[in-house]
Amino acid sequence: MPMLKFHHITSPQKLINILESERFVPSNTNPLNADSGINGYIRGMNFNRGQGIASRGAELVIEWHEKHIELQGPYTFPLKPNKLYRDGEWRAIIPSGTDKSLIKVVDISIDDDVFQELPNKEKAYFTKLKEELGQSPVLLTLCSG
Repeated sequence: MPMLKFHHITSPQKLINILESERFVPSNTNPLNADSGINGYIRGMNFNRGQGIASRGAELVIEWHEKHIELQGPYTFPLKPNKLYRDGEWRAIIPSGTDKSLIKVVDISIDDDVFQELPNKEKAYFTKLKEELGQSPVLLTLCSG
């Protein structure tokens, strides 16, 4: 079975909120909306980093143990849960309704320039979070409407 690394780009503060609550709340919880799941990219595959992403500076890394599905347009929502979809270079999507056991956060990253500007207390906290994820991944509940 393949193992993929799915990355969700967010801000450092939102990353902390997601990990501490063990919940991901999409920007739109309507399952008919493309943003009703977790958007991101699959490591090692082309991704348009120049697109408008609301929050940046940190990334959640989710381990995915199934093949991804390439979307061929046009496609309709809602997407079936418990699958990882890739919409070309635009994004990858873990859809609303996906089982918590499949959304395993195994790592985080903070952009170097963002990390350097953090107060020492926050730097220590991010370092601790990263170490804890290496020992004990976090399973996220993907909230839906």
